[in-house]
Amino acid sequence: MPRNTFENDLVKSFNKHFTKNNINAFCYRLHQSKYVNQYIDLLVDSKDSKYYLAIECKSTKSNKIYFNSNFNGDQIDRETEFINRTGRTGYLIWERRLGIGKKREAYLIPWNLVYERYSLFKSTGKKEYNGFSYNDCKTVGKKLKREKGLYLID
Repeated sequence: MPRNTFENDLVKSFNKHFTKNNINAFCYRLHQSKYVNQYIDLLVDSKDSKYYLAIECKSTKSNKIYFNSNFNGDQIDRETEFINRTGRTGYLIWERRLGIGKKREAYLIPWNLVYERYSLFKSTGKKEYNGFSYNDCKTVGKKLKREKGLYLID
């Protein structure tokens, strides 16, 4: 699977939703550079604060997303600072890939929950706070339905 397919699919999904519903908003990817830390994966710009978003994307083959292996160093702290300084609403979208020929699932998790759990992990070191399991995501996240290769945003 190409490295950024998930992010590109999400950009198309968000922009399709905005166009279909006549919402003045635009989603785009921030490209990574070898020499500069990327602030976050996707941004949504809009005059309507409801759509002024910062989105971190993670796609894994496992049943859990881990802070210590799926995020780089101080990535969560840097992204939280970016979200707070820009006034955007932050989200993590985690895609769970189950292998060739099997369906993918994605969950939208509010960034404040990500940072809260990450802070608990940093302060306690307890493994139960190291990320989100599939079952956690079903409880605290919103499942994004998938149709014709794109995720349905509502």
